Amino acid sequence: MKKYNFITIILLSIIMIFLGSCSSDDEQIGATADDYPRIMGSWPERATDGSLGTLTFNAKDTLTVSVQFSPALYCEGTWYVDGVETAKGNTFKFTEDKADRHNLKLVVKTAKNETTREAIIIVNQ
Repeated sequence: MKKYNFITIILLSIIMIFLGSCSSDDEQIGATADDYPRIMGSWPERATDGSLGTLTFNAKDTLTVSVQFSPALYCEGTWYVDGVETAKGNTFKFTEDKADRHNLKLVVKTAKNETTREAIIIVNQ
């Protein structure tokens, strides 16, 4: 019986040592400023002919688009309407008084890389 207890204690010790060595905080993989930025959230799909997707809303209403960026600590998002910078950050709001059509572009940058998304804004009367 003493041999059985001794072997059980030895095996449990080996298992504990093995399990303890498997999780090390020093080896955590994290996002860096060198990563390619990713844009997550709802964005209009391209049409079957390859043309840009559309965002549609009524004149005098407000179009709001919210997305997330990753790696969040290292990304900056800039929104452009018809080539003119109109906002920075994760959320874009746009209001128009008359029916019109605009090009929307989102550029998300890290220190070394960038990712873009584009869409057409259609304002109905």
